[in-house]
Amino acid sequence: MNLTAEEMLQLRCFSDIDRHVASYLQGKGSSDSPIFAAAVMLLSSRLFKGDICLNLNNIAGASLSDFFFEDDPDYDKCLEVKFPDADMLKETFKSHPAAGDYSAGLPLVIDESGLLYFNKYAGFEQGLARDILSRTAGWAGQDELAGIKDIFFTYFGHTPRETDMQGVAAYLALRNRFLVVSGGPGTGKTSVVIKIISILIGASLKKGEAVSIALTAPTGKAAARLMESVDSAISQNPPHESIRGFIPESAGTIHRLLGYVSGSPGFRHNEENPLPYDVVVVDESSMVDLPLMYRLMKALKPGCRLILLGDRDQLASVEGGAVFGDICDRGVEHGYSPELALEINNYFNLSGSVSVEKNGGSMRDSLVVLDKSYRFGSGSGIGLLADMIKRGDSSALLSVRRENPFKDIIFCEPGKDNYIEKIIYDEWNSYLSRSGNTSDLSETIRGFISSFSILTALRRGEQGMEKMNTLVETVLNRMGIIKKTGDYYAGRPLMITRNSYGAGLFNGDIGIVAEDGRSVSFSSEGNKFRQVPIMRIPEHETAFSMTIHKSQGSEFDTVFVLLPLKWNRVMTRELLYTAVTRARGKVIISASEDIIKRITESPINRSTGLRDRLWR
Repeated sequence: MNLTAEEMLQLRCFSDIDRHVASYLQGKGSSDSPIFAAAVMLLSSRLFKGDICLNLNNIAGASLSDFFFEDDPDYDKCLEVKFPDADMLKETFKSHPAAGDYSAGLPLVIDESGLLYFNKYAGFEQGLARDILSRTAGWAGQDELAGIKDIFFTYFGHTPRETDMQGVAAYLALRNRFLVVSGGPGTGKTSVVIKIISILIGASLKKGEAVSIALTAPTGKAAARLMESVDSAISQNPPHESIRGFIPESAGTIHRLLGYVSGSPGFRHNEENPLPYDVVVVDESSMVDLPLMYRLMKALKPGCRLILLGDRDQLASVEGGAVFGDICDRGVEHGYSPELALEINNYFNLSGSVSVEKNGGSMRDSLVVLDKSYRFGSGSGIGLLADMIKRGDSSALLSVRRENPFKDIIFCEPGKDNYIEKIIYDEWNSYLSRSGNTSDLSETIRGFISSFSILTALRRGEQGMEKMNTLVETVLNRMGIIKKTGDYYAGRPLMITRNSYGAGLFNGDIGIVAEDGRSVSFSSEGNKFRQVPIMRIPEHETAFSMTIHKSQGSEFDTVFVLLPLKWNRVMTRELLYTAVTRARGKVIISASEDIIKRITESPINRSTGLRDRLWR
């Protein structure tokens, strides 16, 4: 390396926190190593970008400039910094007094495979892996499952012509204490959970027992969406009254479930004070970061069943880790152990139709992937587009962009404000023609933003969320729909961006500013609304447009996806997949061919060790 340790610690491409941490840990050694300083600062900076650890094998021989962009401060100096080979990198940390294995309790953890962690995150990852694997062993005996066949087959066909993966999910939920159900939009994740819950309740009542169930999600918006889906599933297939009384009537955030303690990273419910529930269901699990999933697992009582629902191909959490993708071993298709496959085939009267994987760990018997979409049929452009993105097939996607035989997909060239304004104008009028005009502005705006949203990759810039919100306001103001006379004009939609337990408002909640401009109307339980004074509203932003990350857990009739004109590090395959699958009926994509090609070929690649701990 051409820079000294002191010069390394002055690089402005790193934050003050990165430099301070590296300087502090450097001081615990007897020599000033530029290699040590560079790697620790890189570990610290990558933590804020979603990585949990730094793989020393991957950075060996690389230039520090590979992790930054040309317009970053001191980029030219980063070009001078080259990491040595993997053996020297590992030896640098194994010989440093601040690093060791996890049991040593040192600030830095270096494991045998060359992964470098801060101690806290190594503890989260190892603890979560250990807790998950302890729950993956089979639990209910075959005799117990055989005794509730009459209840089970009330909800599932007895001899399906093809393997009913929803039925398999229900079987594993009864058999195991840990179940993961992954599937795209419309694959029936919520409906199968209602069936699972109903069967569990029925089985408990048959034994003269009661079962307590909690429904939860990472954000308030996702929790509300979960409850809407539950209510819809119940209305379509009403369970028996004796069962209905045990199905939760509300869902809340994971923070609320665990008992958020103001000013503390901990929660009221933990290993010493576990949650009282027999079953915990988590929706939108891909949004859950490593520390939160760890704390949730620690708060479960020993006999509790945990069911994680999500889409493994969706965006990872904003914070650290790719927990759901790692748990699902994203990108790899697994079968079941021969023993479990035989169980399932016998239970469903099948003839060996369940896929088998002869060699593998216990995780394969706790995972169900639902791939049959009940929303997007074979002729759906959205469904086809989502599948192409998921597979990283940029050639097929670009072919659709050029020829586009689908009515539910529209591609447009980026960078034209007048075209965006026309789309806003057309979507507003289309919504009114479907819903009917109303004199209630709040109701109309609420319906419009539930029907249509502009989704962006970035918050700022020409194609960013902030500009798009201003553009929508300009169009609606020009049409006379709103009168933007100040920050809190009547009809302004607000999205909460920070939890406020005192106000009962959570990240992702959306409300509409009332006619008087002094309060905001938020939906509440039972299709009711509650008014919250402006002065009690926590941090928020306008919600005509939102970032794709913020759109997770939402669905719209139409989504307008705007990607940046220039390549940006946040643009991954999962970002585009998430955006496209927010649409129920139509998706409009504004992006150049080059951007579409690059984003489809760029899967998210967060550095973690959880996948290997669970699967390898």
